[in-house]
Amino acid sequence: FQQEHPEDEVTPWQQVSAATLPRQAILRLTEGILPPIEEGQLIPGVYYRIWRRQPSGGISIAGMDPARGGAASIGDPMAVEVIDPRAGLHVAELYGKANIALFTRAACEFLQANYRGCLLAIERNGIGQTSIEIAKAEGYTQLYTKPLTDMQIRRAQASQLPMYPEAGWDTTDKEKMHTRLWTGLNDGTLITNSAEMLQDLQEYDPNKKDHTPDRVMALMIAQSVRIERGLSMTPDMQAAPSGVETVVTNQYW
Repeated sequence: FQQEHPEDEVTPWQQVSAATLPRQAILRLTEGILPPIEEGQLIPGVYYRIWRRQPSGGISIAGMDPARGGAASIGDPMAVEVIDPRAGLHVAELYGKANIALFTRAACEFLQANYRGCLLAIERNGIGQTSIEIAKAEGYTQLYTKPLTDMQIRRAQASQLPMYPEAGWDTTDKEKMHTRLWTGLNDGTLITNSAEMLQDLQEYDPNKKDHTPDRVMALMIAQSVRIERGLSMTPDMQAAPSGVETVVTNQYW
């Protein structure tokens, strides 16, 4: 299983200074955290916390960091972090160890029940492809897909053949993801009430060659999608259902 860090020693991600981490911002957030309005066990080994229900307008984004999972004593934990992109609030999280199929199905059911229409961005690197296929099989249609490039759109227009955007978020460029997350936390445009998330953030050092904490990775994905799609999102910007042939549009919500 490929870890969530680049192996290349000269990758810019490895050169990010720890001084860029907004430690004071994290400490400020820690002082004002609110308890969840609901928490519990979703499935054996996986727990959920909710700080806010469905955001006004029904807009929400979830980042998912999948792993091989397994029993509590083995495997890697998995995480789903849900944000309200308009308010800049971290509203819910799932975390724990389970079979990847069980976790993905439970995550899809949780989002459909509590954040209907939530755009789910699953890390597609490594084991993430398995999770994406499971989500599709479950009928979860609001999956993040990578926007088509201008060149891809022109080719599709010229050939009049359907173009299928690739599902899932590519975590290769962690330097950009890192910057987006820390900027949001530092300037107050992203707020979390998760004590566990803040603990992971406080201990996280991107200069160390170990994998990114699962909660942090999932929140990075959600925040990156938020920035990519813009803050002025409207309910009619919905994802094309699985299997729909898209040729000329570059808007996928």
